[in-house]
Amino acid sequence: MTAKHVRGIGIDINDLESDFFIPFLDRAEKRAEDALLDVSVYAKTKPLDETRENEIEIFSFPIAVMLVAATEDSFIKRRYALAEAKRASELLKDEKKEKLFDIANVFNWDVKLLEDVSLLPYVFALGVPIFLNNATGFHDKTWKLVNQKMIDGKVYLTEQKLSRLLEEEVRKYVESRLDTKIRSLPSGIMARVTRLRQLAEKKREQIRFEEMPERVVMEAFPSCIKGVYARVAAGRPASHIGRFALTS
Repeated sequence: MTAKHVRGIGIDINDLESDFFIPFLDRAEKRAEDALLDVSVYAKTKPLDETRENEIEIFSFPIAVMLVAATEDSFIKRRYALAEAKRASELLKDEKKEKLFDIANVFNWDVKLLEDVSLLPYVFALGVPIFLNNATGFHDKTWKLVNQKMIDGKVYLTEQKLSRLLEEEVRKYVESRLDTKIRSLPSGIMARVTRLRQLAEKKREQIRFEEMPERVVMEAFPSCIKGVYARVAAGRPASHIGRFALTS
């Protein structure tokens, strides 16, 4: 499966370490690194206008997918897929509705562009199965099917809502590309994969630290632990089991 990630762009896996492809590899690794470090910052990065930079940006994507897949790390895969989806969403914000329509068609969506201005702010009509397939994981009640405007079995959507659904489609698409087994890579490329794994481990530790509460929230403990804590706080003795439970 290794070669499939780059064969589609006409590159042999063994050619990737040549001087010509070093900028592509560097950009691919940087994409994965930035996604790991900060999803929101990565999402706001925009391609440069230079032709050469655009080429590197485009062709670095399948290489980045290969690097991330090779880590065999679910945390890295999820974070990279999310970052690419968020970035796609940011890039779509300034696009016209016709462009959104074209991208939706790339994913073979059952979607119609509404020309009737009396239907504004709705500009798209989307098939219910496509809507449910992408909105099911959204927790906000505004995404529930019963809260949507529906006509003739189609969900009527604004540009913002269609863009959000496309973001989810991109996330799932990238995740599907990452769900593969990389058999072997040249040593120089594997060194990049190793760096991503090491960076991910540091990021995991940071996330765990950031998620720790700044103070003890007693309401979060069961009543038995609250009782032990109250005894100790009041200067009264607690049983051995109680002290053990409190410090565990």
